[in-house]
Amino acid sequence: MSWVHDNIILAYNVDFKDETLVIKTEYHNREPYEETDVIFTGLLTHDFKHVHKGSIIFDIQEYPMDQFLEESHELLEENKNYLWPFPVFDIREKKRKKKLVDYIQANQYKVFLIYASVGLNGWVIAEKMEIFVNGQLM
Repeated sequence: MSWVHDNIILAYNVDFKDETLVIKTEYHNREPYEETDVIFTGLLTHDFKHVHKGSIIFDIQEYPMDQFLEESHELLEENKNYLWPFPVFDIREKKRKKKLVDYIQANQYKVFLIYASVGLNGWVIAEKMEIFVNGQLM
């Protein structure tokens, strides 16, 4: 199992200027409690659902980008008028999708799925994810 399995989410912070998203967690099944930070850098966007106090992570895994884009077609289409997940001004579907794929490939973005045991789940698109347990890179 991963370093974040059964960790309770304490907080998360998004810094658009520095393009980072940090999820702060604790693991309570050990004394002293483990403090784990999941740090996403080169952040493009994220989408979280079921956010509430007491959320517990089941796992975080990298997911194939092409599969994610195919499965998220409706979500991306619904939000194109908000220029999300990033500004693509050509609203013709084929050109818009090609621009999105080209942009993601050019910047080497990855998609990370967050699975929940309880509460917060969703995904993050970023260049990199690092996990620090008690301040040490894993």
